[in-house]
Amino acid sequence: MNWQKYINELVETEHVAEAAIIELKTGEVLASTSGFNLLPSEAAGIAVLSRDYNHVFAQGVRVAGITYMGLKADATSIYGKRGTTGVTIAKSNHVVVVGTYTDGMKPESSEKAIEQLAAQLIQSGH
Repeated sequence: MNWQKYINELVETEHVAEAAIIELKTGEVLASTSGFNLLPSEAAGIAVLSRDYNHVFAQGVRVAGITYMGLKADATSIYGKRGTTGVTIAKSNHVVVVGTYTDGMKPESSEKAIEQLAAQLIQSGH
C-alpha cells in the first residue's frame, strides 16, 4: 500500500499543513509529510485516543510536540485546537489519519479533507 500517496494528495488540497497515517493497532507511522516530527510515543498515544477518546477533553491531544485542546471527540474523529492552529484525527478500520492546519487555513476545510480521506480508506477496506 502506498500510504505516502494519500498524504501527498491530502496536503495538495492546501487545507492541510502536515499529515500522517498511523496504524491503528500498533501506533506505527506508515507515512507522513516531510518534517512532520511525530514521535513514536505521540503516534501510539493518538492510536489509543482514537479508540478510547474519552480522555481527549481532560488531557488534550499531543501531536509533533504540541498539545492541542480537545474540542470534539467521538468514535470517528477528534478535533483539537491551539490558538489559530489545530489538528484533526479521523479513524478508518485499520489506520488513523492525522492532519494539522495553520493560521490562515479554515478549520472546517481541513476537517472535511481529513475525514473524507478516512471515509475513502474505509470504502477501500482500510
